[in-house]
Amino acid sequence: MNEMTKAVRLNLTAWLGRRSRPFLACIAIFGLVFVSCLRYFTPAELQVTFLFLLPISFATWFLSPLIGCLFVVVATGVLLVVDMRHPDGAHQSILVYNALINLGFFSVVVFIFSEVRTLYKREQELSLHDPLTGLLNHRAFVEKVATENRRLQRHPNSLTLAYIDLDNFKWVNDQHGHAAGDALLQSVAHVMTSTVRSTDFVARLGGDEFVILLPDTNSDAAKSVMAKVHEKLLRHLQEENYRVTFSIGAVTFATMRDSPTQMIYMADETMYAVKQRGKNGVEYRVCE
Repeated sequence: MNEMTKAVRLNLTAWLGRRSRPFLACIAIFGLVFVSCLRYFTPAELQVTFLFLLPISFATWFLSPLIGCLFVVVATGVLLVVDMRHPDGAHQSILVYNALINLGFFSVVVFIFSEVRTLYKREQELSLHDPLTGLLNHRAFVEKVATENRRLQRHPNSLTLAYIDLDNFKWVNDQHGHAAGDALLQSVAHVMTSTVRSTDFVARLGGDEFVILLPDTNSDAAKSVMAKVHEKLLRHLQEENYRVTFSIGAVTFATMRDSPTQMIYMADETMYAVKQRGKNGVEYRVCE
């Protein structure tokens, strides 16, 4: 039951995180107004102050800590005004003291939520990127392919998936050490990302294997792009005096496939055909 509750909570958080800021702002403001009205119409002895934590924490997490601080000020002001208007209200100095306590308490909550939010986003970012190159990792890339694959069903077009393997990469590690190998992988990643469009996705699947997703790219455009990528990669390695080449398999999909894993596997198979021919080349395939 605990695992199920956790999964539902994470799914709700992820769903809300994908909503627009105006939508989230409306929810936060509605929550603040609702709690304020609840406080106004309830007896003074009924404690509902803690309910203000709901819109405050929501605004801090989904909008920004600054907006959370703004909600803190509004909530504190609402509580002070309502208490002052109550016929059986306490002495004014007590009301001001209570307001300062509320202000401090709400501010601490905003601080804690903002710190947790920062750590959460950092962990989320790390979980989707390769720590060495900064590229998307296998999990994140599969999600991107799945999204683009679904788009093929709604908006018939083409997308291309390219699988890239470094030939003779082991030679670099053996001759120059793993530090040099890591530096080489980082530079290769930079060449790829700087060559393709900002709307394309580059990922490292592990070791010396990379993939590139080219949305809205037919076979002719894919041939042009991957030829350019191959040329720039070879030129870069020649400048570094490394005897490393690249085997690339590019598959253009015109219709939706069963799964993103299947699409990546097909690109891998196409790349392997280059390996069998003697490495260092680009193989193209079209799946209607």
